This record gives sequence, C-alpha cells and structure tokens, in this order.
Amino acid sequence: MGWHRLRPRAVGIGFWGALALGPIALSACGARSTIDLPTRGGQSSTATTTSSGRTGGSGGTGGTGGSGGTGGTVPPECEVPASSPAPYDVTFQFHNPSDQTLFLHEQCWTDFTITACADGYAEDLELWARCSVDCADPNGGCIQCEQCLDVAIPIEPGESHLYGWPGVTYTFDTNADGCSCHDDHDQAAGLHRITVPVYLTAEAAELGDVAYEVTIDFPLPAPQGLVVVPVAMLM
Repeated sequence: MGWHRLRPRAVGIGFWGALALGPIALSACGARSTIDLPTRGGQSSTATTTSSGRTGGSGGTGGTGGSGGTGGTVPPECEVPASSPAPYDVTFQFHNPSDQTLFLHEQCWTDFTITACADGYAEDLELWARCSVDCADPNGGCIQCEQCLDVAIPIEPGESHLYGWPGVTYTFDTNADGCSCHDDHDQAAGLHRITVPVYLTAEAAELGDVAYEVTIDFPLPAPQGLVVVPVAMLM
C-alpha cells in the first residue's frame, strides 16, 4: 500500500487466449472450498517472456478513475464492443496449470494491478476504495479501519483462486471534515491488462518476495464476465 517493490516481468498472453477450466478453489475470510466449472475454450494465443522490471504496490499509486483517453473517448485500437452500459463485472480466475503449489498475496484484497489501453497502459487503475468514505455522503465524517494482515493465498495444482471486480475505479479527495474520501467511476469498455505477482512459497508471499509476474490482456466487458489468468510461468 505505501511500499514499492521490484517485480520481474514474466509472461504476457493475448486476451483471446483461454485455458480449460479445472476445479476452482475459492478463498474468502480464510476458508477454502472447491467447485467445478464447465470447460471453456478459446482461440490460441502467444506468450512472451521478458526480463524488464516493474515497480508498484497493489492497486496502483493514485491512478485516474477512468480510462477514456483524450476527451473521454477510447482510441479505436482500444475499442471493445459492448451491448450494455458500464459497469462491467469481471471474475478473474487465477488458475494454476502447473504441478506445484503457487501463491498469491493478499492484504485486504488480492494483489494485482489493472491498466487500460486507452492511456497506453501507463497508469494503474485504483480498484479499491481503500480506507475512505464516499465523498458524496452528506454526513461526511471519517472512517476508522483495522490493519490488514499479509496473507498467502495458496493455489494447488489444477485449481484456481477467484476474485471479482465490479468494473468500478476510484479517485480520492478530502471531505469537509478533513478526511479521506472517494468518488467511484464506471470503467469504460475497452482493452485492459491485468498483472499479478506470483510467489513460490507462503513465506515469500507474506514477505513480498515476488518470483515473477504474469500479465494478461483482456477485453472489458469480458466474454461471459470471466478472465482466466494462468499463474504458472510459461517457458
């Protein structure tokens, strides 16, 4: 949240790529259960591995609430057809196709970032309201939040961790009481990119010792509201 770390970039996959879905491991409030999802297919995609670095904390560092580009419009190369107005709910399926247990990091929320094609993927979008009140709340005031613990989220071989995003981003301000507040914005349709750091052990996840990152391009709205993110490094 206030800290930064160097993350070696690992894998990039085209947004039309998909994997067959196996058993899904759900994780919420420390409990885990398993459900089955039907198999989904998709067009083939290519993967690239690079050694470029990237810094940033989960959720970004104060990115803008929207991604409309100049004048609030989405550039033609970033457009995605949409049959309904925003917001567009997305479920990210962090899937482990490898034969070893992999880990994600969570501190209040699962650690990943999203950027938008509309601004050249330049700014991390603010995906969480963090510890703030609604700027539009006429009662104003402040909010007191408990400290979030660093938690390692295990993903067993062939299983997945599901995380929902309502397609909303946030900008922040200070209300009349001098407290942090937020405004929410429906994220416009268009191409987006998700980046998730992956860890090889629970201890590494809790300490922030990133093994590699996986980066996936995806359309918003996403087909059937699902984006599959394979968290194993592709060789």
